[in-house]
Amino acid sequence: LEAALADPDVDAVIGLRGGYGCMRLLDRIDRALLRRFPKPLIGYSDLTALMALRQQEGLASWHAPMPASDWCKGESGWADAVALAQRLRRGLREGERLGPALAPHPLNRGTAPVRGVLTGGNLAVLVALLGTPFMPDLRGSVLFLEDVGEDPYKIDRLLCQLRLSGALDQLTAVLLGSFSDADSPDEVLADYFGGLGVPVLAGWPSGHASPNLPLPIGVAVTLDPVARTLEA
Repeated sequence: LEAALADPDVDAVIGLRGGYGCMRLLDRIDRALLRRFPKPLIGYSDLTALMALRQQEGLASWHAPMPASDWCKGESGWADAVALAQRLRRGLREGERLGPALAPHPLNRGTAPVRGVLTGGNLAVLVALLGTPFMPDLRGSVLFLEDVGEDPYKIDRLLCQLRLSGALDQLTAVLLGSFSDADSPDEVLADYFGGLGVPVLAGWPSGHASPNLPLPIGVAVTLDPVARTLEA
């Protein structure tokens, strides 16, 4: 990873797929090297850990589809790859929408737009960072969460750990992505976020399902719960 960052012929680092192991790198990576070569990091899932480290260094990352996990999934995967390529080519402009206006969702809350730094990613990986020096500071953030293959009771346990740690106390807003390949956790999500007192936008098309729209982790975004939009 460090060799790729320092290589002048490498323009970006893209995770081939998720899985596990990124946490084992966190206390070994040369953080000065990250700052010296602020190349884009692209991926999601287990890469949530690396994105958290980069965010501590003031670096953004793209929570976005990966070759072995998404690009190979027929037409839908190819569409995700094309959307990522187009996003990387044109960059990110302030005020630009990051996706379509969403359909109404029973989990949505809020009456006015709010702005905060987009933080988070995979719920299980994020919770695994609690109690380490690499847990992102969620105060004032727009917290994005997604997961795959986690039954509602597991989602409940993970969110309870976040709540008990105090990590949810000073959020600006919550953005909920896909929770796929398991029974719907909507009832659990409502328990934790319905009464939190901050805007909630649910059903955002990013995560372990398709479509998987690119999201700029570590970048300030505006979440509008009335228009049901997310903007840079």
